[in-house]
Amino acid sequence: MYFLPAQSITDNILLSSILGGIIGGIGIGIILKYSGTSGGMDIIAMIISRKSNIRVGLLLTGMNGVIVLISGAVFNWEIALYTLLSIYMTGKMVDTIHTNHEKLTMQIVTTSGEEIRKELLSSIYRGLTITDGYGGFTLEKKQILMMVVTRYETMQIKQIVRKHDEKAFINIFETVEVVGEFSKN
Repeated sequence: MYFLPAQSITDNILLSSILGGIIGGIGIGIILKYSGTSGGMDIIAMIISRKSNIRVGLLLTGMNGVIVLISGAVFNWEIALYTLLSIYMTGKMVDTIHTNHEKLTMQIVTTSGEEIRKELLSSIYRGLTITDGYGGFTLEKKQILMMVVTRYETMQIKQIVRKHDEKAFINIFETVEVVGEFSKN
């Protein structure tokens, strides 16, 4: 605190609430993205998020919002409303940075399906489905590997696929909902 002096940027409480929420959300989002915790409500939010499909930022907004609403009823509504705005901004930023809740479906069309399958199963904790196909132009036999993953896992999967098949076709699209077993590490 000695090296970072506290200096007011503005005296406008509305701007301060928005900026404070954004800065706080960026910090919490980065902490959560790298599997850390601030030691507060985010622990509870992470546990609930793993059991449900609810985003961590939304859970944080809801839980902290209830506390602030109770405080507003007891103390001061004006400050409570500014705090709610700040909490909302924090939650939005957390969900923008911490995207582990986002599910993606990857379809990999390759001629090296067995090698890719073995490495994916040994390094990524996800199931996958394989179907046989053939190229529309070449009529070459191919395998189509499909798996649902989190956004964080896509880079590692692309590296594995490229290692075994430089010409593999990878199609990635957003998944709205997953029904069935999906491990939430």
